[in-house]
Amino acid sequence: MTIQAGQSIGRYQVMQQLGEGGMATVYKAYDPRLERSVAIKVIRGDQLKDPQFLKRFEREARALAQLSHPNIVKVLDYGDHQGAPYLVMEFIPAGTLKGRFEGALPPAQAARLLAPIARALAYAHQRQVVHRDVKPANILLGEGDHPMLSDFGIAKLLGSDEGADLTGTGVGIGTPEYMAPEQGMGKKVDGRADLYSLGLIFYELVTGQKPFKADTPLAVLLKQIHDPLPLPRSLNPALPEGVEQALLKALAKDPEDRYQDMEEFAAVLERIAAAGLEALAEATSVAPKISPVRNRRRKLVWAAIAALLLIIGLFCFLPWLLYQLNVCLPEGPWPAFPWCGKALPPDYNRLVCPPPGPWPLPPWCTF
Repeated sequence: MTIQAGQSIGRYQVMQQLGEGGMATVYKAYDPRLERSVAIKVIRGDQLKDPQFLKRFEREARALAQLSHPNIVKVLDYGDHQGAPYLVMEFIPAGTLKGRFEGALPPAQAARLLAPIARALAYAHQRQVVHRDVKPANILLGEGDHPMLSDFGIAKLLGSDEGADLTGTGVGIGTPEYMAPEQGMGKKVDGRADLYSLGLIFYELVTGQKPFKADTPLAVLLKQIHDPLPLPRSLNPALPEGVEQALLKALAKDPEDRYQDMEEFAAVLERIAAAGLEALAEATSVAPKISPVRNRRRKLVWAAIAALLLIIGLFCFLPWLLYQLNVCLPEGPWPAFPWCGKALPPDYNRLVCPPPGPWPLPPWCTF
């Protein structure tokens, strides 16, 4: 079913088609009641023949409409157009993360983009909502590159919980290039699958390349499941070691070996972002900065040590220096220093221990 500009979907007036995938078409439309632009995703495909699909769609649409987060595209409405269900969402005009950047980004810049998305996913996971299709095309960039995650739950709406359908041109649940191994194997997934997907996006941003490439979706997915992850620093040697370690943990094949929730991964991304362009020794345990008070205290300690060494030096060498220069001193006898003559090497003893006196006075000295 193709909808042309000028036609209506419910009360919404279609302005243009924005995109088309294997299971849905997205339109920009105008809402005359609220006088604003919206995005409408119209579902299509064989699932429309399932009498239970519309019921499940309504249930999931209501759940998605309850999500309210500054980095999640808001679901505003849902309905049915000539037998095809649709979702009405906020319209974000600036485009998506897909293809937005060329080459590798500095880790701090990439982390600043993705940390808010990680927080949005953590918010959803706390409400038992798993995205299942986190990918650059679903990360919209608003004004000032403000990131927003779209299509929450759409993957679940378009298929069952059991796994992915790779028999067609698309994938029923998720996208192979950004799909967690357990999701591709048809296992039950939780928030750690979204974490893996976000880790793949971070990997791509900081290396400039996807880790797994192949000619077909199935071949890509098999690599996700079986092939070891190419080390990020083999693709970008300038990448800090700590960032590489964070990626290796996020992209572990076994969910038990990853960060165990999105809150933890979000905190890592935020630390990387806060580090600026400084290389991290360990992204997972960034050392705290020394406070100005501690720094001042350290300077005072070193100053005190230097002063003490100066006093000791004067105490040890000034009498000897005065003697060598024939400087007038009162006649001795002068007591020897207590350490003199006690198992000191002769040369060192002569250097640091002036004779106890009496010292002969130069002829010009009178007292």
